[in-house]
Amino acid sequence: MAVAAVHQACETLAQLTQTEWEQINAAAQVGRILVPTSALSGDYDVARPFARAPRDRVEQLLAAKLTGHALEADTAGWIADLEPLMADKLARVGLIPSREPQAAATLGPF
Repeated sequence: MAVAAVHQACETLAQLTQTEWEQINAAAQVGRILVPTSALSGDYDVARPFARAPRDRVEQLLAAKLTGHALEADTAGWIADLEPLMADKLARVGLIPSREPQAAATLGPF
């Protein structure tokens, strides 16, 4: 009985993860992921404070997350230069790691 419950929970989490990735990918395809224009390279001349995220960046983030491969150097640099608000949004959907410091693990008493 317990094995069946664990199996069901794992299957549900896998389906939720797949659905979330499909939603992120769909939003990226139609340009609904926005970034501050200050985070874009000089190639972009946008007069508004926010613009559509470059599709290639979002696709690279998705591919790296799904395959476990490292990001390209230019994409990693782009992430490093993101403003905290945008970085937090990307971290919340799992595209980049959180910038918030993690609590250090401590050993318990012996």
